[in-house]
Amino acid sequence: MGAHGQYKWEADVVHGVKATAGTITQHLLESDDLKSVWNKYTSIAFTPENKIKLEQAKSMGDKALNLAVKSIISDTSFTGWTTGGHTAVDVQVFAYGKGSEQFVGSQNNTDIADKLIHFIEQ
Repeated sequence: MGAHGQYKWEADVVHGVKATAGTITQHLLESDDLKSVWNKYTSIAFTPENKIKLEQAKSMGDKALNLAVKSIISDTSFTGWTTGGHTAVDVQVFAYGKGSEQFVGSQNNTDIADKLIHFIEQ
């Protein structure tokens, strides 16, 4: 896993996100205090760069803001996506190796994430 040419993934960043990008976006749209909303729902630093990115995106509407929220989370966690068409539906899972029995058949994508976090924490 990884992104930006680096083979790493910051699971703690993802673990520190307490709401979906859609929920975070909605609360950011409803508030003038972006920093407090951001800090409530993520453990990601509200840097000057993130502030500018969120403010500019907010001025362009909910879709742009949602993309900015997802971008900051993905960039900070080194999460790389191969497509933008994620639907959060069950996906077919195939695995090989130690623990592969946990990753077979059709599974909810959030269950897969929970299992991965469990393996990381062991």
